[in-house]
Amino acid sequence: MNEKVKGLLQELGEAIDETVTGSQRIEGIMQSIRESGYEVYLLLQANIAIENMLRKSEAQADDDEEKFTSDDLRFLKRLKIVS
Repeated sequence: MNEKVKGLLQELGEAIDETVTGSQRIEGIMQSIRESGYEVYLLLQANIAIENMLRKSEAQADDDEEKFTSDDLRFLKRLKIVS
């Protein structure tokens, strides 16, 4: 994974954190829980999955060639379903 994508993922994590911690609604609910005599801890886990689309399209092309006959591929190309 290149540095640009790593930086963007870092920014995404920070944006998610800012959204949650800056939410007046979440803070209000947590305050109500505290006022009811409980301490509240908010632990969130965000799973972020990324996929290299270039590699995916290359793998898909390889898969297509294995699954379809040459006649099938010609037909799909005429319909502009595959390139």
